[in-house]
Amino acid sequence: MYSEWLTDDGCHITQEGLMPGTHRPMLHRDVYLSRGEEGETFEPLFTYHGFRYAEVTGAGGTVTLTALKVHTDLAPLCSFTSDNAFLNGIRLACENSILACAHHAMLDCPQREQNEWTGDGMLSAEVIAMEYDAYGMYYEWMQKFLDDQAPSGRLPSIVPCRSNWPFNFANGLDWSSAMIHIPYYAYKYTGDPAILHLTMDGMERAMEYFATRSDTCLMDFGVGDWCSLDPPCPIEITDTLYYRIDALMLAKMCEAIGRPSERWRTLAEEIRRDFRKKYVKDGILTVPTLTPLVGAVYAGMLEGEEIATAVRMAAEIVERDGYALRCGVHGLRMLFDVFGEHGYNELVLRVLTNPAVPGYAKAVADGLRTLPESFLYRTRENDTGKYPSLNHQFTAAVDGWLFRYVAGIRYEGFGQSTLTVAPCLLDGLREFSATVRGVTVSRSGDRLTVTSPVPFTLRLGTHSAPYPAGRHELSV
Repeated sequence: MYSEWLTDDGCHITQEGLMPGTHRPMLHRDVYLSRGEEGETFEPLFTYHGFRYAEVTGAGGTVTLTALKVHTDLAPLCSFTSDNAFLNGIRLACENSILACAHHAMLDCPQREQNEWTGDGMLSAEVIAMEYDAYGMYYEWMQKFLDDQAPSGRLPSIVPCRSNWPFNFANGLDWSSAMIHIPYYAYKYTGDPAILHLTMDGMERAMEYFATRSDTCLMDFGVGDWCSLDPPCPIEITDTLYYRIDALMLAKMCEAIGRPSERWRTLAEEIRRDFRKKYVKDGILTVPTLTPLVGAVYAGMLEGEEIATAVRMAAEIVERDGYALRCGVHGLRMLFDVFGEHGYNELVLRVLTNPAVPGYAKAVADGLRTLPESFLYRTRENDTGKYPSLNHQFTAAVDGWLFRYVAGIRYEGFGQSTLTVAPCLLDGLREFSATVRGVTVSRSGDRLTVTSPVPFTLRLGTHSAPYPAGRHELSV
């Protein structure tokens, strides 16, 4: 039998983490009937198990177990090492969870539901498209999205749709936005428009369905800021933020393949107008908690000094909470870009190296080598925690911060034609080396090395200049 959890005495596994109270009885178990001969071997070929612990019962002699990693051929195009053990542990956890959840599509987790939740795939789409050879997997998954999409444009929350999960369960605007985000990022990091030609009609039908759910551009029928440690952000806010992001993405994709885009840019401004009318008063958000603040900046809902004010207020919340990120998955998806883009990278580094509060660093300190579904998980020291999954890939957006902001490797347009390298020189990180799609940025003390197969623009402090392809060493 297989499990992520041990009994309180540590002697056996327990399958409590499979949530038997809310799902039909599930077991991760293989049964083998021995012939009674020496040297028998068994390998399950038509299933896989996600686990931390395995327990063998009923064996009459010595048994040797060998664990094999199995996943879709999602070849890594990235690497990251540094002089910081927490960042290295977070990078390892991201890669382990991404690969463990890659089984013909992106699953939520490999040990419990093993379902292709659309929102989980949406939340990790950028980091996976950037850091892995994922185009083929995403193209095939989008074919299944189109197969399952209703004539109205509505999508199920799990694709392929499962007979034991109702079509209309948990399929709000936020989860269904995967139909738009996944093709966008697959195209962004490869420049191959085939996935756009495949999905464009389906993306537009999804947006047209969203419009039927409200008399205004404010949407309120999503899953919401899942796994928030604090009371979650109102669903109307997260849904409406994604609605605008979707419209802007769709406009860019239409322009890329020569389709009219004006209707989507007009919609994006109408969404912004309706959002501001309800949620922005005197330049301040009326719900000034972490996810609304970073989300409003990320989705372009604010203007002028409102942006700096919102980012500062978000940073103050993180500091007040003891340098913890207590928002849910939507806030985690957006805040690393918002803090990174607006110069709060030292704050992010402090958060990611702080094991005193629930978060990524504590998970590393607790010995986890994968990303937990919720940071309120149970440990030997904390038996009041919950039994969530200990291997969920949907909080992997943190990985993007290591490559896009620490190393500063940013593809600004579609494909690799517009590359900017803008590394952060953080006081607490003197040594690192990061590679994404053939571009390597390394820091060793006061020396910075950039190697790129394509021309790029280097931004370093006040310095900004174009550089040809090749290897360049600079003093920082």
